[in-house]
Amino acid sequence: MKRYFDVLGLPINADQQQIKKQYRKLAMRLHPDKNPSPEAKSLFIKITEAYNYLSAQTSNQPGLITDRKKEKTREDRIKEAQIRFYNQQQKEKEENERYFQSLFKGKKWRIIKTLAFPSCIISLLLILDFFLPTHFETTQIESIYSDSSSKNKSISRSLVTSDKQSFHIENSFLRVGKSSELITIEKTGLFHLPKFIYIQYENSISKYGLIFNFYWGLIPTCCVLFVPILVYYFRRKTVYYTIFYYIALYISPVLFCLFLFSDDHWAHLLTLGYL
Repeated sequence: MKRYFDVLGLPINADQQQIKKQYRKLAMRLHPDKNPSPEAKSLFIKITEAYNYLSAQTSNQPGLITDRKKEKTREDRIKEAQIRFYNQQQKEKEENERYFQSLFKGKKWRIIKTLAFPSCIISLLLILDFFLPTHFETTQIESIYSDSSSKNKSISRSLVTSDKQSFHIENSFLRVGKSSELITIEKTGLFHLPKFIYIQYENSISKYGLIFNFYWGLIPTCCVLFVPILVYYFRRKTVYYTIFYYIALYISPVLFCLFLFSDDHWAHLLTLGYL
């Protein structure tokens, strides 16, 4: 008992009123809502434990009214519930801390760290490629076919050229074409991303935009490739950061490899667009 009196800073002969008054005084100063420091949290638990113990001991002394004993017992239960709630909060904070610390080490973090700078560079080059001068290639249509929906309604058309390039065009904008017609493809300067197709008819030339390619999805592609560098440099212990973390871990690497190894983009990059 002497140890508990010392924790509260009271003499060993202090009565119930003195114990209660001293506890309230210390609790006002050390409660986590008032004082968030780790030392204050530890002391708050100690003084609460001391108060609960001394209250139980003094309430068992003869001469105290039964109602008063019941009141103290109820107060004890409230204090114990508060301590349990506080301890649960501390446990959750510690678990969250361990979880976020685990994100920044190990194999997963090495993948993000390795990908961060290359994917950022590709993203910036894609943005630059949007503004670079374009070039034109002329080829011949080998075949034309329509992609149909479940109701047998065509929603787009695909062209396959004589050099085995495939392009998708929205059907509503495409006039009826024929095989063996010459077409001109406008491509970006660096990665040779197809932008538009020009088809010459009898007395006119029609220009068509392309869908389902990297130029069509340029903005989302750049955003996803830019995520790893943001995750690497701007570490936050939030739900949104966790979402971006797993985008950088699983989606960005797949898109990075898909872009580099499709349509010889890696070769265009190494030769700065000359190949």
